[in-house]
Amino acid sequence: MFKKLFVASAILVTSSSVAFADTTSGPYVGMGLGATNLHMQAKSSVPGAHASAHMSKMSADAFVGYGALVSPKIYLGGELNVASPLSYGISLLPGALIADHTMAFARLGVNRMPMSVTVTEPGQTASTHKTVIGTQLGLGLQTSLTENVDVRGEVDHTFYRSFRVLDERISTNTNQLKVSLLYKFD
Repeated sequence: MFKKLFVASAILVTSSSVAFADTTSGPYVGMGLGATNLHMQAKSSVPGAHASAHMSKMSADAFVGYGALVSPKIYLGGELNVASPLSYGISLLPGALIADHTMAFARLGVNRMPMSVTVTEPGQTASTHKTVIGTQLGLGLQTSLTENVDVRGEVDHTFYRSFRVLDERISTNTNQLKVSLLYKFD
């Protein structure tokens, strides 16, 4: 009885891993939900003067991508994404299959995010609207739920370029933890 169950399980695992490998290559779409922490810091040319702000909020994103196995266990993909707060970017996703249905991956990307900043100094106030560009780095795991549906969890960090408003140098970065569902086309 246990031998039959073991053989049936082995056949199921083998056939589903072949199905996973067959659907790993190709286009996909997805949506994710997560928590984003934004950190902004202003450093003044005045010695000892600085300010910082933190904001945490729920975020959502949508993405399209294409990925393929470049060897039996090595994956390479690319994605375009749009996220809230309104930002958009492009990413390269190198990965490795670590189990029959599971892949570990890294995210190397570039994001753009619009920002509005107002700086008040003694005797003057200035506002600016900038679109800042940032480098995004992340790590994640992705596993298949069905032949065409995957779930992904990842943590990302984005370093945005600093800019000046009056005598203040504004630096921004974000940390994001998110879970996504993907639909892979045949």
